[in-house]
Amino acid sequence: AETTSFTDTLPASLVLAGPPVFTVTGGSFTPAAPTCTGTAGSTAVSCAITSMPANGTATVRIPVRFSGAAPANGTVLTNRAHIVTTGSGDTNGGTDPNGGNNFNDGSVTVQNSALSGRVYEDLNGNGLIDGGEPAIAGVTIRLSGTDSSGNPIALTTTTDAGGNWSFTVPAGTYSVVEDQPAAYLPGITRAGTVSGAGSAPGTVPPGTGNGPNGSNANRIDNIVLGTGGASSANNFGEVRASSLAGRVYHDADYNGSSSAGDPGIAGVTVTLTGTDMYGNPVSLTTTTAAGTGNYAFNNLTPGNYTLTETQPAGFVDGADAAGSAGGTAGNDVVSAITLASNVNGTGYNFGEQLTRI
Repeated sequence: AETTSFTDTLPASLVLAGPPVFTVTGGSFTPAAPTCTGTAGSTAVSCAITSMPANGTATVRIPVRFSGAAPANGTVLTNRAHIVTTGSGDTNGGTDPNGGNNFNDGSVTVQNSALSGRVYEDLNGNGLIDGGEPAIAGVTIRLSGTDSSGNPIALTTTTDAGGNWSFTVPAGTYSVVEDQPAAYLPGITRAGTVSGAGSAPGTVPPGTGNGPNGSNANRIDNIVLGTGGASSANNFGEVRASSLAGRVYHDADYNGSSSAGDPGIAGVTVTLTGTDMYGNPVSLTTTTAAGTGNYAFNNLTPGNYTLTETQPAGFVDGADAAGSAGGTAGNDVVSAITLASNVNGTGYNFGEQLTRI
C-alpha cells in the first residue's frame, strides 16, 4: 500500500462550481471513502489518501465553471493534475509532482455561444437601423435563462459607445431585457437572426405599443442557442416624443400668412389622422385656444400624419401652410407629414378671412 496525494490547480478562467468528489472504483483504500478539499469559487483541489493499494483505481470529479465572462468560442483550456505516492520506493518521479508519471494534462475546447444586439434611436420609427441613426450608450441589458444542462444563467452588461451589447454564454435558452433608457420612449424591438445547429430566433412579446409593424416590449424571449451558435441583431429601438402645432387665425391684412396683429380664432376643431410607427391608424381631435388660436398635438411617435381644419363659421378660406416638419398644404388640410423622432413641428397654420365688400 502507498500513501498518495492528489492535487489540482485549475487553469485561469475556471473555478470550482462545488466540492470535488473522490470515488473508489477498485481496491481497498484507507480511508474507505477519501475526501477532498476545495470549495465553490476556489481554484485548488487536494485529496489525501492514507493508504492506496497496488493497482487501486479511483476517479475524482471536479465540477467547474467560468470565473467571469466566458472565454471566446474555440478557446483551448489545459488542466494538469498531480498524483504523488510515497512509502513504496517510487523511482518514477519520486515526490516531484511534475516528475515522471506523477502528472497528466488534459485539454478541452470551449464551445460557447454568443448573443448580441444594439440599442439605438429609431429616427424614422421603422424598426430598422438606418444610416445616421444614433447609438444609445450606457443602457443596461439583462440576460437570464438556463444552459443546456439546466443550470441557471444570469448576466448583465451595458451598451458601449456604439450602442452595442453582447453576451458569451453556454448553449441554452435565454431571454434578454432592456432597462428603458431615460429621456426616451420605447420603440420597436426586433428579435435577431441565428446561426448554428440547434439554434432558433427569439420572440418579442406584446408591449405597451403594438401593431402590424411590431411591438415596443423591452424584451426578447426564447432565444435558443446550440453549441457554438450565435444570435445577432437583437435590437432595441428607442424614440423621443414629437409634436405638431400651429394656429388658426384671421388673416386681417389679407397677406396669406400669419402676421403680427392677425388675431387667433378660438374654438376651431383641428383633427390629426394618419398612421403611427406601429402601423396603427391615428385619429385625434383638439380645438384652438382662446385669444391665440393655437393648437398642438403632443407626445406623438414617428409616423405619417395629416392635419385637417374644420372650416369655422363666419369666415371664408384663407391660405393654409405646411410647417417646419414638412407636408403638403391643401384646402383646410396639410397632408403627407412624415414626422420623425424628437421633432417638434410648428407653423401648421390655417388662415381665414372675412369677405371683402
